[in-house]
Amino acid sequence: MYTVPREKEELFRKAADMINSKFNVYRTAQPNHSADRYSTTVLVDFAMQILQMQQEKWLILKTLRISVLINRLLEIQKMSEHIN
Repeated sequence: MYTVPREKEELFRKAADMINSKFNVYRTAQPNHSADRYSTTVLVDFAMQILQMQQEKWLILKTLRISVLINRLLEIQKMSEHIN
């Protein structure tokens, strides 16, 4: 049995609420399926959200890195113009 640390109890409650909410959405939208099917669908839904957030984070990081490189190149260009 897993004991939830006191400082994470609220987070666990929110997570449980999210899971139950999604479960009920799928149960309402597609009645007459098993609880296992709803649970699996909820798991896939959350996994997809995580993957999308990871992809968005990756794109944001790459965009920031490119921006830094462009700014550095512009600085170098300005420095070379002052030298010439």
